[in-house]
Amino acid sequence: MHSSTDKCGVDTSVYGGCFMSDNKLLLPLYDGQRLALFNSNGDLIKQSDQLSGRVYDVCMLDPSTVVVTRCIDKVIDYINIPTLTVNKTVSLGVTCYGITNQNKPKSKQKLCDPCKSTDDDVTAVSWCHDCNEALCQMCVNAHKKLKVSKDHNLKNIDELEDAPVITSVQSCENHKGKIVVAFCRDHNQSCCATCVAIHHRKCDHVTTLEEAANDILESKELLDLLERLKSTSDLNKDIVTTTMINVIEKPITVT
Repeated sequence: MHSSTDKCGVDTSVYGGCFMSDNKLLLPLYDGQRLALFNSNGDLIKQSDQLSGRVYDVCMLDPSTVVVTRCIDKVIDYINIPTLTVNKTVSLGVTCYGITNQNKPKSKQKLCDPCKSTDDDVTAVSWCHDCNEALCQMCVNAHKKLKVSKDHNLKNIDELEDAPVITSVQSCENHKGKIVVAFCRDHNQSCCATCVAIHHRKCDHVTTLEEAANDILESKELLDLLERLKSTSDLNKDIVTTTMINVIEKPITVT
Protein backbone atom coordinates (compact mmCIF):
# COMPACT_ATOMS: atom_id res chain seq x y z
CA MET A 1 0.00 0.00 0.00
CA HIS A 2 1.36 3.41 -0.97
CA SER A 3 -1.05 6.32 -0.88
CA SER A 4 -1.66 9.80 0.41
CA THR A 5 -4.33 11.06 2.76
CA ASP A 6 -5.65 14.51 3.47
CA LYS A 7 -8.24 13.54 6.09
CA CYS A 8 -5.54 13.69 8.75
CA GLY A 9 -4.50 17.13 7.61
CA VAL A 10 -1.11 15.94 6.32
CA ASP A 11 -0.11 14.96 2.80
CA THR A 12 1.86 11.83 3.58
CA SER A 13 2.84 8.42 2.23
CA VAL A 14 1.35 5.27 3.77
CA TYR A 15 3.10 1.93 3.24
CA GLY A 16 1.43 -0.32 5.83
CA GLY A 17 -1.40 -0.52 8.33
CA CYS A 18 -3.45 -2.88 10.44
CA PHE A 19 -7.05 -3.33 11.54
CA MET A 20 -7.65 -3.30 15.28
CA SER A 21 -9.92 -5.72 17.14
CA ASP A 22 -12.78 -3.18 16.96
CA ASN A 23 -12.38 -2.80 13.15
CA LYS A 24 -10.65 0.56 13.47
CA LEU A 25 -7.75 1.13 11.08
CA LEU A 26 -4.32 2.21 12.33
CA LEU A 27 -2.05 3.74 9.70
CA PRO A 28 1.63 4.74 9.99
CA LEU A 29 2.06 8.16 8.38
CA TYR A 30 5.54 7.89 6.89
CA ASP A 31 6.32 11.56 6.16
CA GLY A 32 4.24 12.79 9.10
CA GLN A 33 6.21 10.53 11.51
CA ARG A 34 3.12 9.61 13.49
CA LEU A 35 0.26 7.09 13.75
CA ALA A 36 -3.33 7.87 12.80
CA LEU A 37 -6.42 5.94 13.91
CA PHE A 38 -9.50 5.88 11.64
CA ASN A 39 -12.99 4.45 12.07
CA SER A 40 -14.67 2.13 9.57
CA ASN A 41 -15.99 5.15 7.61
CA GLY A 42 -12.50 6.51 7.10
CA ASP A 43 -12.89 9.38 9.55
CA LEU A 44 -9.86 10.34 11.61
CA ILE A 45 -10.32 9.56 15.31
CA LYS A 46 -6.96 10.66 16.66
CA GLN A 47 -3.25 10.90 15.93
CA SER A 48 -0.17 10.21 17.96
CA ASP A 49 2.38 12.87 18.77
CA GLN A 50 5.25 13.02 16.30
CA LEU A 51 7.52 10.01 16.75
CA SER A 52 11.31 10.03 16.63
CA GLY A 53 11.47 8.96 12.98
CA ARG A 54 9.52 7.91 9.91
CA VAL A 55 7.24 4.92 10.53
CA TYR A 56 6.85 2.30 7.79
CA ASP A 57 4.66 -0.59 8.97
CA VAL A 58 2.60 -1.56 12.00
CA CYS A 59 1.12 -4.75 13.48
CA MET A 60 -0.90 -5.57 16.59
CA LEU A 61 1.01 -7.43 19.30
CA ASP A 62 -1.85 -7.71 21.81
CA PRO A 63 -5.12 -5.83 22.53
CA SER A 64 -3.21 -2.94 24.13
CA THR A 65 0.02 -2.81 22.11
CA VAL A 66 1.12 -2.35 18.52
CA VAL A 67 4.63 -2.54 17.10
CA VAL A 68 5.80 -0.10 14.41
CA THR A 69 8.95 -0.20 12.27
CA ARG A 70 11.20 2.79 11.68
CA CYS A 71 13.19 1.47 8.73
CA ILE A 72 15.66 4.35 8.40
CA ASP A 73 16.48 4.31 12.13
CA LYS A 74 16.68 0.48 12.19
CA VAL A 75 14.44 0.24 15.28
CA ILE A 76 10.93 -0.83 16.27
CA ASP A 77 8.67 1.02 18.71
CA TYR A 78 6.17 -0.62 21.06
CA ILE A 79 3.13 1.68 21.13
CA ASN A 80 0.36 1.78 23.74
CA ILE A 81 -2.91 1.65 21.76
CA PRO A 82 -5.20 3.72 24.05
CA THR A 83 -2.75 6.63 24.23
CA LEU A 84 -0.69 6.06 21.05
CA THR A 85 2.47 6.71 23.06
CA VAL A 86 5.78 4.83 22.92
CA ASN A 87 6.31 2.27 25.69
CA LYS A 88 9.77 1.22 24.55
CA THR A 89 12.11 1.24 21.57
CA VAL A 90 14.20 -1.74 20.47
CA SER A 91 17.25 -1.37 18.21
CA LEU A 92 17.49 -4.03 15.47
CA GLY A 93 20.73 -3.04 13.78
CA VAL A 94 19.18 -3.85 10.39
CA THR A 95 16.84 -2.00 8.07
CA CYS A 96 13.33 -3.28 8.77
CA TYR A 97 10.37 -2.54 6.51
CA GLY A 98 7.53 -5.02 7.09
CA ILE A 99 6.45 -6.64 10.33
CA THR A 100 3.94 -9.39 11.12
CA ASN A 101 2.76 -11.11 14.25
CA GLN A 102 2.73 -14.91 14.15
CA ASN A 103 0.54 -15.29 17.20
CA LYS A 104 -1.16 -18.51 18.15
CA PRO A 105 -4.32 -18.69 16.05
CA LYS A 106 -7.33 -17.32 17.91
CA SER A 107 -9.75 -19.85 16.53
CA LYS A 108 -9.75 -23.40 17.83
CA GLN A 109 -9.40 -24.78 14.33
CA LYS A 110 -6.96 -23.12 11.94
CA LEU A 111 -7.43 -24.23 8.34
CA CYS A 112 -4.64 -25.40 6.04
CA ASP A 113 -3.58 -22.54 3.75
CA PRO A 114 -2.53 -24.59 0.67
CA CYS A 115 -5.77 -26.58 0.84
CA LYS A 116 -7.82 -23.37 1.10
CA SER A 117 -6.38 -22.32 -2.28
CA THR A 118 -8.26 -25.27 -3.80
CA ASP A 119 -11.42 -24.59 -1.74
CA ASP A 120 -10.79 -27.51 0.64
CA ASP A 121 -11.36 -26.81 4.35
CA VAL A 122 -8.87 -29.04 6.16
CA THR A 123 -7.77 -28.49 9.77
CA ALA A 124 -4.12 -27.42 10.10
CA VAL A 125 -1.77 -29.18 12.52
CA SER A 126 1.53 -27.37 11.88
CA TRP A 127 2.87 -23.94 11.07
CA CYS A 128 5.75 -23.35 8.64
CA HIS A 129 7.78 -20.32 9.69
CA ASP A 130 9.59 -20.23 6.32
CA CYS A 131 6.41 -20.17 4.23
CA ASN A 132 4.29 -18.30 6.80
CA GLU A 133 1.54 -20.89 6.26
CA ALA A 134 -0.60 -23.28 8.27
CA LEU A 135 -0.42 -26.89 7.05
CA CYS A 136 -2.62 -29.96 7.44
CA GLN A 137 -1.02 -33.37 8.07
CA MET A 138 -1.05 -34.32 4.40
CA CYS A 139 0.64 -31.05 3.41
CA VAL A 140 3.17 -31.52 6.24
CA ASN A 141 4.08 -34.92 4.80
CA ALA A 142 4.47 -33.42 1.33
CA HIS A 143 6.44 -30.48 2.78
CA LYS A 144 8.98 -32.87 4.28
CA LYS A 145 9.45 -34.73 1.00
CA LEU A 146 9.98 -31.77 -1.34
CA LYS A 147 13.61 -30.73 -1.76
CA VAL A 148 12.69 -27.07 -1.61
CA SER A 149 10.86 -27.34 1.73
CA LYS A 150 12.18 -30.43 3.53
CA ASP A 151 14.42 -28.32 5.81
CA HIS A 152 11.77 -25.73 6.67
CA ASN A 153 11.06 -24.84 10.30
CA LEU A 154 7.76 -26.58 11.18
CA LYS A 155 6.09 -26.16 14.54
CA ASN A 156 3.02 -27.69 16.10
CA ILE A 157 0.32 -25.10 15.61
CA ASP A 158 -0.52 -25.20 19.34
CA GLU A 159 3.05 -24.29 20.27
CA LEU A 160 3.29 -20.97 18.45
CA GLU A 161 4.68 -18.21 20.61
CA ASP A 162 3.18 -14.73 20.79
CA ALA A 163 6.01 -12.79 19.21
CA PRO A 164 6.25 -10.36 16.30
CA VAL A 165 8.32 -11.62 13.39
CA ILE A 166 10.40 -9.15 11.38
CA THR A 167 10.13 -9.71 7.67
CA SER A 168 12.33 -8.51 4.87
CA VAL A 169 11.15 -10.94 2.22
CA GLN A 170 9.70 -10.86 -1.25
CA SER A 171 5.94 -11.30 -1.57
CA CYS A 172 4.51 -13.65 -4.18
CA GLU A 173 2.98 -11.84 -7.15
CA ASN A 174 0.47 -14.64 -7.75
CA HIS A 175 -0.72 -15.44 -4.21
CA LYS A 176 -1.56 -12.55 -1.91
CA GLY A 177 0.00 -12.80 1.53
CA LYS A 178 2.47 -15.55 0.57
CA ILE A 179 6.23 -15.08 0.59
CA VAL A 180 8.74 -16.29 -1.99
CA VAL A 181 10.68 -19.34 -0.78
CA ALA A 182 11.97 -20.99 -3.98
CA PHE A 183 13.20 -20.39 -7.51
CA CYS A 184 12.21 -22.42 -10.59
CA ARG A 185 15.03 -22.53 -13.12
CA ASP A 186 12.76 -24.14 -15.71
CA HIS A 187 10.57 -21.02 -15.79
CA ASN A 188 13.15 -18.52 -14.43
CA GLN A 189 10.59 -17.56 -11.81
CA SER A 190 10.49 -17.05 -8.04
CA CYS A 191 7.80 -19.07 -6.25
CA CYS A 192 5.92 -19.29 -2.97
CA ALA A 193 5.02 -22.67 -1.47
CA THR A 194 1.60 -22.59 -3.14
CA CYS A 195 3.23 -21.88 -6.54
CA VAL A 196 5.54 -24.87 -6.07
CA ALA A 197 2.71 -27.20 -5.04
CA ILE A 198 0.31 -26.18 -7.83
CA HIS A 199 2.27 -24.78 -10.78
CA HIS A 200 5.79 -26.20 -10.47
CA ARG A 201 5.35 -29.70 -9.05
CA LYS A 202 6.43 -31.26 -12.36
CA CYS A 203 9.44 -28.98 -12.86
CA ASP A 204 12.88 -30.59 -12.59
CA HIS A 205 14.88 -27.63 -11.34
CA VAL A 206 13.17 -26.02 -8.34
CA THR A 207 15.67 -24.88 -5.70
CA THR A 208 15.73 -22.83 -2.54
CA LEU A 209 16.48 -19.13 -2.80
CA GLU A 210 19.78 -19.73 -1.01
CA GLU A 211 20.87 -22.31 -3.61
CA ALA A 212 19.79 -20.03 -6.45
CA ALA A 213 21.76 -17.13 -4.95
CA ASN A 214 24.85 -19.33 -4.54
CA ASP A 215 24.57 -20.45 -8.16
CA ILE A 216 24.51 -16.81 -9.25
CA LEU A 217 27.54 -15.99 -7.10
CA GLU A 218 29.44 -18.92 -8.61
CA SER A 219 28.30 -18.37 -12.22
CA LYS A 220 30.90 -17.92 -14.96
CA GLU A 221 29.24 -14.69 -16.12
CA LEU A 222 29.58 -13.07 -12.70
CA LEU A 223 33.15 -14.29 -12.21
CA ASP A 224 34.10 -12.93 -15.66
CA LEU A 225 32.48 -9.59 -14.78
CA LEU A 226 34.37 -9.38 -11.48
CA GLU A 227 37.64 -10.18 -13.28
CA ARG A 228 36.99 -7.41 -15.82
CA LEU A 229 36.19 -4.96 -13.02
CA LYS A 230 39.41 -5.94 -11.24
CA SER A 231 41.42 -5.41 -14.42
CA THR A 232 39.79 -2.01 -14.90
CA SER A 233 40.51 -1.10 -11.29
CA ASP A 234 44.19 -2.14 -11.65
CA LEU A 235 44.47 -0.10 -14.85
CA ASN A 236 42.99 2.95 -13.14
CA LYS A 237 45.45 2.54 -10.26
CA ASP A 238 48.36 2.46 -12.73
CA ILE A 239 47.10 5.62 -14.45
CA VAL A 240 46.74 7.44 -11.13
CA THR A 241 50.18 6.32 -9.96
CA THR A 242 51.84 7.41 -13.23
CA THR A 243 50.08 10.79 -13.08
CA MET A 244 51.22 11.37 -9.49
CA ILE A 245 54.82 10.48 -10.36
CA ASN A 246 54.75 12.90 -13.32
CA VAL A 247 53.37 15.67 -11.11
CA ILE A 248 55.98 15.06 -8.40
CA GLU A 249 58.90 14.93 -10.86
CA LYS A 250 57.76 17.93 -12.90
CA PRO A 251 60.02 20.96 -12.22
CA ILE A 252 58.39 23.86 -10.46
CA THR A 253 59.05 27.23 -12.05
CA VAL A 254 58.99 30.21 -9.72
CA THR A 255 58.27 33.57 -11.37
